[in-house]
Amino acid sequence: MESPGTPVGLNAEIFTAYDMHRGYCLGLLGRYEASRRLLTGAEARALDSCLFDLHCQVLRRAMVMFLQRDYVSSDRIYRSLLEEDRETLDWYVHSGALAGAGKVLMIQRQYSEAVPWLQRALAIVENKRAKYAMARLWADIAVCELGMGNHAKALELLQDAERVNLELGALPNFQVCVANIGNIHYATGNYLKAIAHYQRALKIAQEIKDPVSIQKWSHNIGFAFSKSREQAAKPGFVPI
Repeated sequence: MESPGTPVGLNAEIFTAYDMHRGYCLGLLGRYEASRRLLTGAEARALDSCLFDLHCQVLRRAMVMFLQRDYVSSDRIYRSLLEEDRETLDWYVHSGALAGAGKVLMIQRQYSEAVPWLQRALAIVENKRAKYAMARLWADIAVCELGMGNHAKALELLQDAERVNLELGALPNFQVCVANIGNIHYATGNYLKAIAHYQRALKIAQEIKDPVSIQKWSHNIGFAFSKSREQAAKPGFVPI
């Protein structure tokens, strides 16, 4: 991924795009310093040479900053994109910047402030019938609704996202929807249903070899089991 030098036979535009892609992938893998070096260098070369539209690249840089938990920088980059002339942004970049600004608020538990940003992004992707992006935004809005205590609305959105992700074969996103439905049951005190959903999500995570999710869902199962035992020990408890 980080092999030195320019691949033989690549012209400047292809080499720059190649580094942009490598930098983004390294960011997804959590190798942030290497990601930053590649993305910054590729962006500078593209800007100096006027090689191509940089909006998508800037969006990727904001996404990597978000993954790095640098929410201030991520938010600044997303909002800078939204200050561009609307005519210069394609729908993917426009919706991505709106969704990104919403996710920065969501991750900081500012749910009511996040929802309008996410809904604006959703309107764009629904107009394009971009199902993958639609399901992702339904799931993000559901997290906000759950955080605000709107359990029924959160469940409806997650079930829609779950269905579409399954249709598309998007198992990483599908397992998160399943686990988040478990979170709704957990929040409403139905710990046995929560455990069932966490176990289902865990099985998918194991199948796709996702170690981060395996750890998360295993933790949730243990925590829900503990709460279930506490609940069962209360006098007069009747399982739902």
